[in-house]
Amino acid sequence: MAVLGFRPASKFWHRAERGIVFAFVAATFALLVLALLRLLADMIATKHGFGSLELLESAANIWIINIMIFTLLYWQIDRGGPEARAFRHHRPPDFVFGESEGEKAGEQRQPHFVDYLFLAFATSTSFTPPDYSKPSSPRAKLFAMTQASVSLLTLVLVASRAVATLS
Repeated sequence: MAVLGFRPASKFWHRAERGIVFAFVAATFALLVLALLRLLADMIATKHGFGSLELLESAANIWIINIMIFTLLYWQIDRGGPEARAFRHHRPPDFVFGESEGEKAGEQRQPHFVDYLFLAFATSTSFTPPDYSKPSSPRAKLFAMTQASVSLLTLVLVASRAVATLS
């Protein structure tokens, strides 16, 4: 993506960058799900070689990667992506942020990367999007449900097993 940053601003390069980010997110999410399923299968096996600290470390890694994947995804899908938001050619919002609700249509506050990071963090922590940023499109709702499901499996099953084996 650094190479794309040095290229002239054109629709082609922005679409290529967006396609690369989506491919990265999809591949990383597939690997994340495979790692979670393998960890769960190993935990269910009667004999596994994982100690409580390894289980906690694995759960933390999966949880953090889940947050980062969905941060990038939310950043890319909302309002047509960062390029569309920068040039005010954006589509209807996938997420309605609380700061933007009371403002006039032409003066809406543009969300920043940190807003999407907080959204992903809160969704992974509480298994629901925060009150100030509501998913408004069907795809945003499905992505938030998927993210919460991965976090629920990770934190409840893996972390609880790790805590249970600490004693």
